Amino acid sequence: MKQRETTERNLYFYLKTHDLGQHVKSQDSNEFHLFFSEEDLNFLRSRNEFFEGQEGGLIEGLDRNKKGGIFLLQKISENKYKYSGFLIPGFFVTSVKSFQHNKDEFSKLEKGYNEFEIYDYTNLRIPENCKKIDTEDKVFSFVLLSNYSQFIFTRKTVIDNLTRLVEIEEGY
Repeated sequence: MKQRETTERNLYFYLKTHDLGQHVKSQDSNEFHLFFSEEDLNFLRSRNEFFEGQEGGLIEGLDRNKKGGIFLLQKISENKYKYSGFLIPGFFVTSVKSFQHNKDEFSKLEKGYNEFEIYDYTNLRIPENCKKIDTEDKVFSFVLLSNYSQFIFTRKTVIDNLTRLVEIEEGY
């Protein structure tokens, strides 16, 4: 089974077990979307599984997590959040402000590597001033991104460009 399928299956069973989230079928596309309430987020906070990601940073957490994952949420309205995907340790999320001012450079840096390919980043030298989103090795982690745009870099790009990413982020 591919990583995306495994991770999303893990999410489904977690939510079902804890009676969290609501699947809603779109009338336009017949696709299902997953929404969370503030009460759902409070439950995640109570379990220390909720993390703020609006300011961006290097994603840290369990690598090759076969039982859970690091899941992305975005606020779409008052008391309503949408599941928008998942992250892998070693990815890097920019802040909103740095994205607004550096879209072109970010697009050039991210070369479209296969995000699921295994790139060893364990020996990556992380600058002291690097912002981090540390999910504390939780099996299930939920990271709230801004409802404005942020850029997410894959591992290979982070391995090749972390010093530059940190330099850019320092300005914001």
